[in-house]
Amino acid sequence: MKNQLLNMFYGPFLSLDIGSHSIKIVEGNWTRSAINIERLISIPTPLETVSDGKITDINKLREAVSTTIEIEKIKAKRLIFTIGSTSVITREIILPTTKPEEIKSILEYELQQYLPVNLDDYILQKKILEEFMESGIKKSNLQVAALPKEMVSEYYQLAQLLKLKAVVLDLNFNSIYKLIIEKAFLNKGEDVSNKTIAVVDIGYKSMNVIIIEKKVLKFNRLIQSGGNEIDVNLANALNLTLREASEKKKEIKNIQGSTLSELEEIVNSNIKATIDNWVYDIERLFKYYTSREVNNKLDAIYLYGGGSRVKGIEGYFKEAFQIPTYKLTDIAGINKNKNLLTKDLDTYYNAIGAMIGR
Repeated sequence: MKNQLLNMFYGPFLSLDIGSHSIKIVEGNWTRSAINIERLISIPTPLETVSDGKITDINKLREAVSTTIEIEKIKAKRLIFTIGSTSVITREIILPTTKPEEIKSILEYELQQYLPVNLDDYILQKKILEEFMESGIKKSNLQVAALPKEMVSEYYQLAQLLKLKAVVLDLNFNSIYKLIIEKAFLNKGEDVSNKTIAVVDIGYKSMNVIIIEKKVLKFNRLIQSGGNEIDVNLANALNLTLREASEKKKEIKNIQGSTLSELEEIVNSNIKATIDNWVYDIERLFKYYTSREVNNKLDAIYLYGGGSRVKGIEGYFKEAFQIPTYKLTDIAGINKNKNLLTKDLDTYYNAIGAMIGR
């Protein structure tokens, strides 16, 4: 109720998903009943401004975002960031349930035992995934994320330069997790609340793999592979620019198609060779999850992000993993402004999910 009253008073949020290839900008509000979206905007990330989630040229980045805010006449004053980075350390830790004020010191002690970093250089974020009884003792399963202070400071500095109030710096895996469990209905009504699903965000330079078991986040990993590998491999094979390679990729109607020209066969083979590498990396993560407990199995895979737009990729994944696979085309509880009804959401889910709970 408090957040809803604040939203009514202060107006919408501006949520930014700043990737290495593009910046997704969403203006909207979250309430208990729905997420209301007023604007969806995508702009290219200026060259050499972001690397693995870290801001490397804050002034050039500020200029790109500020110009867009001005052109689009965006009025939101509260800013949310959501990012993905291999420099963010995530761990699952099981502890005896204790008072909130005592958790921080216990976590710091536990993390310091097996992480080769100085925790003074990190900010800890924690989320209680589940609570359970074990041998008569109540325990909590915590998801802990350690974010480099320097990186966090860069984003808050960017907010200041934009003259906006930074509300939170969220993480992509947490953003999509919140969005999915909020209503737990995917693709026009598929109830996943009692299922175990893998959600794969195929970005430009990385892939985020998360596993949700009956609405509980069980696993997440960031893989340093992404859609740009397809473009690079095609460009090398056909002596094209990256832009030309990207256009060639889009011309393929289905990577599992059979009636192809000689050129289409070359393009198709290169695309599938790259996806085979993704499958290998993802399969290792799936095997790790399923090996943790006897009954662990995946009921379905959902793909989203720019790399998921390769035509036929869901069928290719289904065949490779022998698990039903779908593109994540719809999530219940998202209301779009009437001017956005024809706009796809698949590349905006992280920015949308980051607004939940604010």
